[in-house]
Amino acid sequence: MITRWKTVVTVLALPLSLAACSGEPSSSPGSTPVPVSETRSLLDALGKVKATAETRAYIEYGKPGETKTQLHAGYATIAPYSARLADRLKLDPGKFTAALTVGQPPDAAGILWGDYDTAAVNQALADAKIRREDKDGAAVWTVGEDNKVQLDGPLREAAPPTGFTKLHVATGSFAYAGSAASLATVTDPGQDTLAKDKDVQALAGCLKDVVAATIVRSERDPMPAAIGVLADGTEALCVLPAEGKAEDVREQIADKVGTGKSITGQPWQDLLPNAAAEVVDGQPRTVRLTGKPQRPGLLFKALANRDLPLPR
Repeated sequence: MITRWKTVVTVLALPLSLAACSGEPSSSPGSTPVPVSETRSLLDALGKVKATAETRAYIEYGKPGETKTQLHAGYATIAPYSARLADRLKLDPGKFTAALTVGQPPDAAGILWGDYDTAAVNQALADAKIRREDKDGAAVWTVGEDNKVQLDGPLREAAPPTGFTKLHVATGSFAYAGSAASLATVTDPGQDTLAKDKDVQALAGCLKDVVAATIVRSERDPMPAAIGVLADGTEALCVLPAEGKAEDVREQIADKVGTGKSITGQPWQDLLPNAAAEVVDGQPRTVRLTGKPQRPGLLFKALANRDLPLPR
């Protein structure tokens, strides 16, 4: 799992100046704008994903048009192919309004929400001789066998060789995964969604109105954790302590940030000046640490390096 985090953080930490300009997408035949209210927050996005053991374990979210410091959040696995996807498939991930990736490979799935030209994308996939099936008003495309590496497939060099085997083209959303089962978690969520999972809901609510976030739950970690960044650059760390332990955890986090050091040897109070830790009431209770780091993406990198200021 750590490898996945490091890959994601490497992409997210790129300077904003290196990103391609996205601008406002224009309406075109075959596409209809998605109401902003439908994907305006992390919780809204979680309400469109089926809750499974895989999707609960790893969640990556972002607003491509609003992230000032954490680029490609929510679609980090396909971000390196953005230019080629735009050229070959007429699909530019950076122009969508929201993005979400859930699960770990090979069971990961991703979905982009926003206005795009579905007719152009469908035509490009048809031109690539990819098999199509129409389902519930959407076009489902099968690039190859489930969870098979596509080094010589019809989208070679234009798309990732893994995790891009099943594609779902619909008005307002584009989804991708390595298998039909994984794809269904973001295209056919049913009633049991991540937004209804009390732990995920608590962590997402603790982060507040973030433009990028990562939520992880691993047996190797002391407690479920979430990292987020707000539009103004404030970064937040939220954790879910055991019942009755919220205040103890808050004190331990505050002590680590106030007197401890990161694995680089630098004091946390220098890396994250004026940080504040607080208990967020709710069922269950969470603990939130917030601050504006000197280097954007500090907490995301700390997550990847297993260096968060948390009690062990």
